[in-house]
This record gives sequence, structure tokens and C-alpha cells, in this order.
Amino acid sequence: MLFIIGFVLASAGLILHIIGTATNEWAVSLTGSFGLWKVCVGDICVKYDQRQIPAKYEACQAFALIGVIAAGLGVLLGLLQIIFAVLGKNAHRLFPFLNWSACLTAGVAIFICIVVWGATIQDDVKNVFDVGYSYILCIVADALIPAGGFLMHAGKKS
Repeated sequence: MLFIIGFVLASAGLILHIIGTATNEWAVSLTGSFGLWKVCVGDICVKYDQRQIPAKYEACQAFALIGVIAAGLGVLLGLLQIIFAVLGKNAHRLFPFLNWSACLTAGVAIFICIVVWGATIQDDVKNVFDVGYSYILCIVADALIPAGGFLMHAGKKS
């Protein structure tokens, strides 16, 4: 039962993190918003020029994507464990450890992204922009994914 709860938590965290990473509401104001990939003023949005983007944005982008990939791997390994259990076959004994490692890696990467954004970018614009829902979704995902990985590891069949 712990395994299923962990799988649901990690899956929900992955979905929230994908939405948070892809959407543009990391910082919002009355006139616009910006996120990891573009800035919007009203209905007009412009992607960042990758040749001129500051390093702190690149760091956030990189760690957010590492978080998506690692969380996706953790959820995929959990799904494989469920499929093996349904088929009555034994999954490799390293699956639970790899699953937990992937979810923990995702949690660390997302945490780094959140801290870099909060300590540098959000701090630079705090007088004009408020924290947006995309940033909050990634914070929630950062709690759900490692917790789900831990529960999947703790709930594995011996």
C-alpha cells in the first residue's frame, strides 16, 4: 500500500513540475509575467534570446529540466515495478534503489532551481513582481517527488 501511495505522490509531483516548468507564471505583476522560457507583457510574449540570457536563468532552466527527467525516470521505474507485480514476475532487486535515487535526484535538482530563482531572480524583481503559480507548483512538486520515491522504496515487496 505504501508503494502505491508513493507512486501516486511521485506521479502527481511529476505532473505539477512539468506544468510549473512549462508555464510562464514564475513571477507576475499587473501588466505581465515571466518564467523560465519567456516574458509576457499583456498578451504579447517573447522567448528569451538564448545567446544573451543571464547565467542564473540558464541554471534554473537546466535544473528544472534535470528535475523533469529524473522524476520521469523515477515514475517510470515505479510503473515498471507495478507491471512486474501484476504479471507475477519479480522486478530486479535494484529497481527500488534506482527509483528512490531518481526521485531524490529530481528533488535536489528542483530544489536548486527553486533556490536559484528565489535568491537571485525573484529577489531582483521583488518590488515589481509577485511570486506566480508556476513557481509554487515546482515547490509543491519538490516535496511530493522525493516523498513519493521514499514511500515507493519503503513499500517495496521483500
